[in-house]
Amino acid sequence: MDPKKVVSPKANVSNVVVIHNDGEFAIATLQWNKENRIGIRWNGEGENNLGYPQSRKYPTWFVMPKSVALAYAYNINNPQLVAAISATSDKPFA
Repeated sequence: MDPKKVVSPKANVSNVVVIHNDGEFAIATLQWNKENRIGIRWNGEGENNLGYPQSRKYPTWFVMPKSVALAYAYNINNPQLVAAISATSDKPFA
């Protein structure tokens, strides 16, 4: 599943911008209930596979706690990801 097409649940998710996609796994900045957050997902294989997570046969994002998202970015030593996550909040560890 192309992570750019994952916009469910529509009442909660908007402004999805994929910042990492290695084909199997994706990370995106997105708005969750109008708050900037980081989402992750496993893409699955092919367009007919919804990947994970999913809900009621719709592909979804797992919204990471901000502190976990930032710790992950530091751990893999990815300055661009650190910057993107830090920009999601003036208090990224809140």
